[in-house]
Amino acid sequence: MLLLILLLLLSALYFTLVLYTRFLLRPRTCPARPARFFSVIIAARNESARVLPLIASLRRLDYDEALREIIFVDDGSTDDTGALIEREITTLPGARLIRLRESDRLLPGKKNALHTAIMQASGVFIAVTDADCSVPPGWLATLNNCFDAGDVMALGHATIGVQSGLLNLYLRFDNLFAGIMTAVPAMLGLPLSSVGRNMAYRREAYLKSGGYPELARHRSGDDVFLTELFRKKIKGYIRFCGGAGSYVRTRVPETLREILWQQIRKNSKLIHKSPPALVLTFFLLAFHLLLLYMLFWPGYILPALGLLAAKFILEFLALWRACDFFDAPELKKSLPIFQLIYPPLVVVLALAGLTGLYKWKP
Repeated sequence: MLLLILLLLLSALYFTLVLYTRFLLRPRTCPARPARFFSVIIAARNESARVLPLIASLRRLDYDEALREIIFVDDGSTDDTGALIEREITTLPGARLIRLRESDRLLPGKKNALHTAIMQASGVFIAVTDADCSVPPGWLATLNNCFDAGDVMALGHATIGVQSGLLNLYLRFDNLFAGIMTAVPAMLGLPLSSVGRNMAYRREAYLKSGGYPELARHRSGDDVFLTELFRKKIKGYIRFCGGAGSYVRTRVPETLREILWQQIRKNSKLIHKSPPALVLTFFLLAFHLLLLYMLFWPGYILPALGLLAAKFILEFLALWRACDFFDAPELKKSLPIFQLIYPPLVVVLALAGLTGLYKWKP
């Protein structure tokens, strides 16, 4: 009986969160604000096969060229990434290239490249994306409008291109869930996650926080841990910047091995996250495990089945809304399948991430 009462309490809290998620994920537009200076930063390592679409999209930016600069960082590439960028940016106003060698590395992962560029940047705001992404024309304008006087960081979303195959379908659903976990906590005033492919922040706030040197102990998680650092050390709001005009488009890793390393690396951050993020993680885990357990407990099967049915219906309604909010309507027809298979997959990948056994790109 105690387990059933506990399950009912967890279910009530979970259902409330799911319903509130559906309520929060509604289109909203920030008021137009005076344009301010942005420094766009892209760290690139061995991206010669993927960086051209990004450069092409940056040429189409609808933002005053006098109020932006674009800083590429060749982060010790062993291919011709640096030479390719150097050639292409001759026709990209305000763009320049910083070259780093492996011997220049003082911080792990992309932190070294990003920090180097930030220290040389001139912008009031830093906007970050990845070399394998492409940005919409209104990207900087939308980010600019997201920043009110009291805001210190704007979190964005990145969509994944539609391809055939179950693996691409899984990656797009996983990306949808990541968007929910970024947007909803931020909308509730407690940001717990972010994506480095699309975020912006005040340069002054970055310097006050200590920036990436404060996070040198973390091999990955440049985005999530920087967001947590801002939340802890900087007075101001961290907003989610939604709307199709702000979403960047990212490319899927080209090999199954790259995808696996990416998934494990993403989940390796778990044990290093802040207490609120850990509480949410363990709450979700406890609810799902207890519900699964009660489905096989004699005498409680019917109540558990009722809760399971309610869970599926409410999740479906919230996910349907999320598909529209995150510009992924093609996922709607696959929602019931992923409602079944995604939770156990997440548990497996989380356990794999705890091992810390992953590789960065060469």
